[in-house]
Amino acid sequence: MSPTNERISSLSLDRRTLLRYAGVGTGSIAAAALLASCSTNATPTPTTGGGGSGGQLRIGINGGTIATKFDPHTAFDELHNFVAVSMYENVTQLNGKFELENVLAEEITPNADGTEWTLRLHQGLEFHNGKTVTAEDVIFSYNRILDPEIGAIAAGLLAPVTEMKAMDERTVRFAMAKPHGWFDLALGDGSVQGIIPTDFDVEKPVSTGPWAFVSHDPGKGTVWKRFANYHGDVAKADELALSVLIDADARVNALVSGQVDAITGVPGNQVERIKGGSGIGIISRKSGQFQLFRVRTDTGPFADARVRQALRMSIDRERILQVAYGNQGIVGSDLYGRFDPAYDDSLIRTRDIEGAKALIKEAGAEGTRAVLATWPGFAESAQIIVAGAKEIGLDIAFEEKDEATYFGGYMDWDFGVDSYGALSQITMAAQTDAVGAMNNGTHFSNAEYDKLFAQASAAMSDAERTPFLQQMQKIQFEQGGNIIPVFRNTLMGVSDKTSGWAEEDLNGMTVWRGLNRVSVSA
Repeated sequence: MSPTNERISSLSLDRRTLLRYAGVGTGSIAAAALLASCSTNATPTPTTGGGGSGGQLRIGINGGTIATKFDPHTAFDELHNFVAVSMYENVTQLNGKFELENVLAEEITPNADGTEWTLRLHQGLEFHNGKTVTAEDVIFSYNRILDPEIGAIAAGLLAPVTEMKAMDERTVRFAMAKPHGWFDLALGDGSVQGIIPTDFDVEKPVSTGPWAFVSHDPGKGTVWKRFANYHGDVAKADELALSVLIDADARVNALVSGQVDAITGVPGNQVERIKGGSGIGIISRKSGQFQLFRVRTDTGPFADARVRQALRMSIDRERILQVAYGNQGIVGSDLYGRFDPAYDDSLIRTRDIEGAKALIKEAGAEGTRAVLATWPGFAESAQIIVAGAKEIGLDIAFEEKDEATYFGGYMDWDFGVDSYGALSQITMAAQTDAVGAMNNGTHFSNAEYDKLFAQASAAMSDAERTPFLQQMQKIQFEQGGNIIPVFRNTLMGVSDKTSGWAEEDLNGMTVWRGLNRVSVSA
């Protein structure tokens, strides 16, 4: 069988498809009370295990709506993203050291010029339903990602593929439209390319990961159980319960009171409280993940590059690091891929109010009005950005939306936000900035940038690729619409009863992916 992906060359973003799960009423996201208020279907009575294994690992999550579904190829809120990272598996992935490693692949190799790649699966991989993973499942998974009706974020990463052919039960041959030197990275950099069976049902999700689906109570939480036949380290806990606790105080209180064993989305102003709490603490891992503030470059108040530059020059990044992240991170300069070997750390954004004022005056933009729209979790950073903009003569209003409302207008905001793990330079560009990108929230378009991207893509080694990537970074630094004030640490509040958390997380996903190694003591 050799399905040909004829639609690849014409892939475009259908926002209504991409955001169909977010199209619910504004009253759909209510801050859950504490874990005890969740349905027993989503959060069964905890059990306890002996010797640091067994029991239920309970995590309070900063995100999730009544519309959340656990599609492996999309991720529209933190609960959805958590599941996409922790429960599904890509063929390859960047590990906590930011090194590419095989997960489901025994090997994945190109021919001499990258016009053809061959993927060989490990033998005996098993889905949760007992089915052996085959080449046909891989082809089905990637065809699903390429289906415009799915609205998969990673579709652009598979765009060079013209044909996928099953050579035998474990081998897939990929033909490329042109030389492509980083296809192995494209299949693993990120979290939304999970391999699933050909009979996949999003209402009863099945994967190869360490946790198997048990139940989902929309807007409240979900429960997963240990997958005994997992090909890697079998989970230490019997169950994993994720509860939607959007309100930051509710999450912290749930941790302090022992109703959950860990929480995501720790506010910067709560770090010291948790550190000083009894029986709880903080895990903080250096990471390249970030909250992205982005402005449209094609139209609206920031269409002039001088205004974009002035805005970026006005930001007090050190204060954002301190206030929003409790100093748990490092300052950024609006370029992604912080731990990519190609990252150009000579491009440093410094705060320059007088220089920014001069650019605003030159552009005739004094008094320009705009709205910074966010969803919950960005308030501290947003307020500091708004204050800096005011200093240079911009009138920006901050409006926090619920997740459904925000994502309903996701690609249309003149000034909006997003959140990313620590993707590599070329993968992030393919998804957000380069020609054909499926998640281009800045609407950035630059012919020279696209030419450099094509050259970088054709390069067969990191050494050949780096000069092109660094030229792309310079264009983004000077003309782009991305604002990356801080690379935030992976930060979780955890109970002292837990152990086994990942020690390195440069890719921003390893702590979540490593939950199978976390123990909960009685």
